[in-house]
Amino acid sequence: MRPPPCCCWSGVTNFINANPFQDPQASLPMYIYLQYSNSGGSGAAYDRAWAAALTLIAFIMILNLVARGIARWKAPKTGR
Repeated sequence: MRPPPCCCWSGVTNFINANPFQDPQASLPMYIYLQYSNSGGSGAAYDRAWAAALTLIAFIMILNLVARGIARWKAPKTGR
C-alpha cells in the first residue's frame, strides 16, 4: 500500500518528536495514515488513528469557528 499523494508533501518519521523545532516532525494526516496502515491487527493502533483523526477534525472545526467570529466582528455594519 502506498501513501496518498497529499501525504507525500508532509514530513515522515517513525517516532513522535516532542521538540517541534529540532528534528523531523510527522504531520497529523501522515500519522493517521501510518497508524492505520501499519497496525497489523492491533487495536491500539486503530484507536490511535481514530483519536488523531478526531483531533484533526476538532482542530479544523475550532479554526473555522474562530475565522467566522473574526469575519463577523470585522464585517461592515448594515443599517438593518
